[in-house]
Amino acid sequence: AWGLAIATTTITGQAVGAGRHRVARIAVNKVIFAVSVLTVTMCGIFLAFGPQIVSVFGATEEVVHLAGIATRLSAIELPFLAITFIFVGALRGVGDVRSPLYVSTISMVLCRIVGVYVLAYYFKLGLVGVWLSTDLDWMVRSAGLWWFFKREAWTVLHEKEKKRFEIQEDI
Repeated sequence: AWGLAIATTTITGQAVGAGRHRVARIAVNKVIFAVSVLTVTMCGIFLAFGPQIVSVFGATEEVVHLAGIATRLSAIELPFLAITFIFVGALRGVGDVRSPLYVSTISMVLCRIVGVYVLAYYFKLGLVGVWLSTDLDWMVRSAGLWWFFKREAWTVLHEKEKKRFEIQEDI
């Protein structure tokens, strides 16, 4: 997913630089589809065989049990994590580095920090609460970044930046 995110940064950057916004949108949609198929497959494997995967590392029965729970809960976040990477790469490629910063900061504070406290301590879910908060964080990030990308404010961002640099060159 991270490699595809870097490729997405390059593709969207080149497309927007050439004034081909449609190509950027199509590329992002294709990469999202590919990474979704890959990560949903991995998610299914982790959900079905979480404890068995962990037991390969030779731990006690209690550790295998807890790690199996964590593996299954972390499997839920895989597609959202990958989609987040792709949208961060896409937005970075089109010149929007602020939106990922805002979305990540808000999501981390609300979902991870507050979410862990509420789920793990207040509702006493412990390890499960921690992982559910992490899952929620990646879900919120991917949804927020999707919204920023679909809103397409980046289509004018490139033109503004180009004009800003033209003015600086004249000085």
